[in-house]
Amino acid sequence: MRFSRIHFFYIPHRASAFRLKLSMELRGLLRLLPLLICTPLLAHADRLAMANAKLAGQDTSVSTIQTVRYCVDPDWLPYEGIREGKHLGISSDYIDYIESHSSLKFLLVPTSSWTETLSFLQSGQCDLTPMLNKTLIRETYLHFSDVYFRSPNVLVSLKDQPFLQGFENIGARILAVPKGYRLAEYIQHYYPHIETLTVASEPAGLQSVLDKRADLFVGSMFSVNSYIQQTGFNRLKIAGWGGPEDELRMGVAYGQESLLPVINKALNAVSEQERIVIYQKWNNVTVIDETNYSLVYQVICATCLLLLMLGARTYFISQYNRRLTDKNQQLETLRQQLEASNAELEFLSTHDPLLRDNYPDRFSDN
Repeated sequence: MRFSRIHFFYIPHRASAFRLKLSMELRGLLRLLPLLICTPLLAHADRLAMANAKLAGQDTSVSTIQTVRYCVDPDWLPYEGIREGKHLGISSDYIDYIESHSSLKFLLVPTSSWTETLSFLQSGQCDLTPMLNKTLIRETYLHFSDVYFRSPNVLVSLKDQPFLQGFENIGARILAVPKGYRLAEYIQHYYPHIETLTVASEPAGLQSVLDKRADLFVGSMFSVNSYIQQTGFNRLKIAGWGGPEDELRMGVAYGQESLLPVINKALNAVSEQERIVIYQKWNNVTVIDETNYSLVYQVICATCLLLLMLGARTYFISQYNRRLTDKNQQLETLRQQLEASNAELEFLSTHDPLLRDNYPDRFSDN
């Protein structure tokens, strides 16, 4: 009986201890549950924080470049040029726009030629050039922005030369090409048979045609027209289209790649209306003798003279036909009158004896 009593009190003691232990373990698990749930979220938050810090570091690297040294083509208006130490032209307005819509500040590094500008970009004396075409050679030392301006190229000749369309029709003529321009590389690659004369700039190329050292010059339509109008080179004309159109971009030197996102963002923000305003500000193009108007006038005069002669001939023929018709009508009237008179005389001859007696020879029977 004592054993049973002892056993009776022992069982409740073990159960109580078990429940206590289970309760403590459950409480521990409950404490760990928020940590287990939040750990993946915390890890993801850490990754986002690291990514944001990386992007912030990139933005800081761009924003710290407060001054960007840039070079331009000093003699390529209306696209760009340097006059009295100041950057002018279409690219100058785009530079101003980027500067006003970013943290970048641009410092012009003057050069005396386009060749020198390219040399400065390769040597690191300039960080950027605002307006040029992308080529395989230039890609070895420049990164390029998106295209933001397009323009056709034209062939220029003396007025007494025939019109041409494209490089394939140049034949044995000498073609002047500016040194370092994209077209020089293009012609060398696709039309190696064309004889070229290398010149320092577009104005120098036009002068070479005037001096008859070259038969043709190839250059951008807007700049060619601008120069001809300003200088009064009336002996020159646009002889045809030349090569592919210009797809103008900004070129950034190696090591300055962080500028491109800022530049592209600003360029893409330029509205169509703002682009038109910039274009109209710097462009005043009239096509110079694209058509041989003297020949057109001769053809028009000859045509008018021929039409006048045909009209006069038609008029005189119609007048003659009308007079002839009138004469025919008069003759027909006379014929009818004569027939009536003859009929009357015949009637009288058979019914009037006086006529028969007085004019027997007229009314005698044969």
